[in-house]
Amino acid sequence: MILTIILFVVAASLFTGLNRLRNVAIKRMANLTNAKKVLSNNKIDWLVFTAPGATGKDFLVDLVQREMSIKRLVSYTSRPPRENEIDGVDYYFRSVSFMESLRDEGAFLEFNTFKSDWHYGRLKTQMQPEPGAFARLLILDPVGLSNMFNEGHLTKDNCIVTTIRLPDEVILNRLQARGNANDDPIRRWQADKKDFSVLDKNLIDITLTNPEFTLKEWYSKVRIYLRNQ
Repeated sequence: MILTIILFVVAASLFTGLNRLRNVAIKRMANLTNAKKVLSNNKIDWLVFTAPGATGKDFLVDLVQREMSIKRLVSYTSRPPRENEIDGVDYYFRSVSFMESLRDEGAFLEFNTFKSDWHYGRLKTQMQPEPGAFARLLILDPVGLSNMFNEGHLTKDNCIVTTIRLPDEVILNRLQARGNANDDPIRRWQADKKDFSVLDKNLIDITLTNPEFTLKEWYSKVRIYLRNQ
């Protein structure tokens, strides 16, 4: 009798737990559908992110990509892959000669170089619309962002641009915590400070300043921005 009661309690607990997980999944899917509908109704083709290293930019992009099932436009680079980075997912990792050959052919829409031979770029063909595609994710530096607007690939109507602004000490602590042997934290921080000193603030729609921001916080700002347009 006691065993029967125990089994009944365990079964009831499992049922309650599974039902709770089901409700969470349903709510998540509803939120995802609503988010996509909001962006689609406002004809948003691009979700653009521009921010210095160690601000959480890649973390936010990964969240948006995973939780909203939005495809990311992947850049090309000649730098070595970091631990856990995957070719075709984080970057297309290619040789220095490959990158420089395409650069000389004028195939890149934007092309930047760090540490003499760490090249980064996006091909012009990557900006062409994909049939049936929803909004896509795009990470740009300040110069690339301005160029995209100047050349008409991005407009204030077809994209939402997000930046992240954090205190210097937070960024430096994060860079140092990474322990990347291929890049000096101070050099990276100084380079980013210089690069983002020319950021055109008129192109920015969303600014995050909370070091512990969440996807919900970002999306809330997006909805407020769209509502005010």
